[in-house]
Amino acid sequence: MGLLIIKKVKSILFTFLFLALLGCAPAGTIMEVVPVSETEPVLDDDDAADDSVVLSSMDGQRVWIVGTNKRRGLVWYDIQGKELGRLEVGRLNNVDAVRIGDTNRFNLAAGNRTDLTIDLFEADLDEGLIKPSGQITLSLDDAYGLCALDSTIAIGDKSGNVQLWSWAEQSIIREIEFESSTEGCVFDSQNNHLFVGEEEKGIWRVELSSGEKFLFDDIDLGNLSADVEGLDIYESEDRRVLLASSQGDDTFVAYDIEAGKVLSKFHVGESLDGKTDEVTHTDGISILSKAVRNFPEGLLVVQDDDNVDQDGQQMNQNFKVVDWRSVARLIQN
Repeated sequence: MGLLIIKKVKSILFTFLFLALLGCAPAGTIMEVVPVSETEPVLDDDDAADDSVVLSSMDGQRVWIVGTNKRRGLVWYDIQGKELGRLEVGRLNNVDAVRIGDTNRFNLAAGNRTDLTIDLFEADLDEGLIKPSGQITLSLDDAYGLCALDSTIAIGDKSGNVQLWSWAEQSIIREIEFESSTEGCVFDSQNNHLFVGEEEKGIWRVELSSGEKFLFDDIDLGNLSADVEGLDIYESEDRRVLLASSQGDDTFVAYDIEAGKVLSKFHVGESLDGKTDEVTHTDGISILSKAVRNFPEGLLVVQDDDNVDQDGQQMNQNFKVVDWRSVARLIQN
């Protein structure tokens, strides 16, 4: 009897996956995509892995997933999930990166909760190294959420304070206040906006020129479930998509940035071969909007809170990789 139930559930899941591929799922349906790989677990148990950023070489042949272990520092992996290196520099929570010109080098920034600083790093894909390059001392209560542009770093604490820092001058450009804790954020450089996730409220759009805030999506509308966590943007020639981690219900919500409407709400399920478990309670997310080896439309990386191996054994947290093409099929209309 148990086997029949399992087969029935799998049949239903495959039916919805098939509908997703066709782009004809019923309105309001939570669809499913599946991971294609996962990273090795972080070293520490309990709540340790948090945020990530994806780096790629100019030719798209090399891809690194740089993640935070908020017990000890940075850890980076190749696209198959093998650990390549780590830096133990303190309790880093969120991380972001910008490319240095037309090179395979990147500037990275991460919030350090041990030192209450923004830690700066340089990553070199050719040399296979990430090395520290400086620190910015903060006056915030915490070094929590963080995102970056070429010239600006945004960092927030759990009291609702968000500061914008000049990367080059290492000085505060603007301070923005929210009523409660914020974490996920992403810059929309095309429209000169900053999107900020207020965990218990929703997603805000901030006009960078004035600091004025507009509520982009309210949790009360039912698209999101607290906590609102990771935010990132996918950009293609014909569409720009804001993606949010809805941690409370283990889903992700995709929005058309310009129209402000929901395109899809989906879950990251177990891989088709059963070797990679489903994704739950995601913190940080990162998107690579670039064709790279084996990923012609880019990829999505999500943190997984409850990580188990194919035998059902509990493992430390890690990061899952999703081919963006599976997400694109859900938002094609």
